[in-house]
Amino acid sequence: MKYKGITTKKMKDGSTNIMVRFKYLRRTYSVKNFTRLYGCTTQSIANQKLIQVKQMISEGKDPFVKQLNTLNDLFDQRLKILSENETWSKSTQKDYILFYNRTIRNTIGMKKPNKVTYEDIMKIINSFKATQFAQKNKFINILNPIFEEEIKKKTIFENHFNKIKKFKKVSREDISLRVLNKKPIEIIREIYHAIDKYDYSKHKYLEMNKMYWKMCLLTSHRMGKVLQLEKKHCYIEENKIISPAEITKTKEDYHFPIPQECLNYIKSVESGRLFTMSSSGSLYYSFQRIGMTTIA
Repeated sequence: MKYKGITTKKMKDGSTNIMVRFKYLRRTYSVKNFTRLYGCTTQSIANQKLIQVKQMISEGKDPFVKQLNTLNDLFDQRLKILSENETWSKSTQKDYILFYNRTIRNTIGMKKPNKVTYEDIMKIINSFKATQFAQKNKFINILNPIFEEEIKKKTIFENHFNKIKKFKKVSREDISLRVLNKKPIEIIREIYHAIDKYDYSKHKYLEMNKMYWKMCLLTSHRMGKVLQLEKKHCYIEENKIISPAEITKTKEDYHFPIPQECLNYIKSVESGRLFTMSSSGSLYYSFQRIGMTTIA
């Protein structure tokens, strides 16, 4: 059956969408995608929805204003508000966006808050490793305020996050007990082998990252100092690096041998800094992943 003003359109992604163009109360409305707006999958369903749309127009309502219903909608709205009033710094925005997109957006993000169960929440929390306390707490910190706000608006009547306590980090004393039976050289050896095994496919600077940690481990130099080393500081024929006074704590030149494991990498660097990772944060997280496989 054909419906006036209602057509089916094949989209670029291969999907089929229902398009509606109509005139009501002496106004002609531009073509609306009823599949995207209301989830209509057939012309018949779109026709039924059009009747509701006209009723809303009669009541003075705008049926095409997007309702903020899902967690994704509510997070995006909260992000915009807290970014504009500078409650969230740029680094917090970036951190939360990356975390949300990776952990929430495609799992429970498409659900309305009243459809999110306690089991949904715990499934995500339990997907983190036992030692990832910060990640678990970040998940709570992002979603709990959204659920609290929905309680105030009376769209939900229970906040499942009230049943979940924040996760406490293991104390330094507890960590020391876990490695007490290992000699320092054994721990270093395990970290060395873990660097070789480190294979985080999403890491843009994977090989550079591995060489950086080997340089730190095998020379015992500070992370910041190693990051500042340049090709001009390396003397391949003499198999040594001269760290200039301006990057050493002692303010004196410091000579040390080039680790054999890093020699080929250093040769491959044409000029400038040996290690050009874009952020210290990426180094921190990569070492966390390396460390978890050794002393966790």
